[in-house]
Amino acid sequence: PRALREVERLGRDSASLHGTLAKLESKVADSEAGPRDAGPSTLDTLEHLHLIKRNLDRTVAVLEKSAAWERLVQQVEANFSQRDLVGVADRLGSLRASLETLRGMPGEDRRADVLHKMEQRLETLIGPGLRTAVDQCLNSEEDPNRPG
Repeated sequence: PRALREVERLGRDSASLHGTLAKLESKVADSEAGPRDAGPSTLDTLEHLHLIKRNLDRTVAVLEKSAAWERLVQQVEANFSQRDLVGVADRLGSLRASLETLRGMPGEDRRADVLHKMEQRLETLIGPGLRTAVDQCLNSEEDPNRPG
């Protein structure tokens, strides 16, 4: 919820910045049509605003990933409760990608710990079935009279 409010706030700030940028572009166009004495300061301002816009866009993307992280964690828990191990594995891959995107952001250690514990849970659930399948495969190779 907090991350979503931040995303919304940054969206509004970005929209405001777009409006300001449009006004400045209009002023630049007017100055190009008229006297040439406003040059560098207007262009410097445009360059600075463009940099701010890029930073805001990156921040919005990180905040969206942060909000998506919490949703993915909830989905993984739901997959665990339904014993949908394929769904768990798929979403753990998405969580790992999000963890990389959110590197350096507050809560990084907590997110890494959550992912590690979920991966261990998956390994624990897969382990016995995998061991049985490997044993069956090895036993069938040892007994040439056995069908299979």
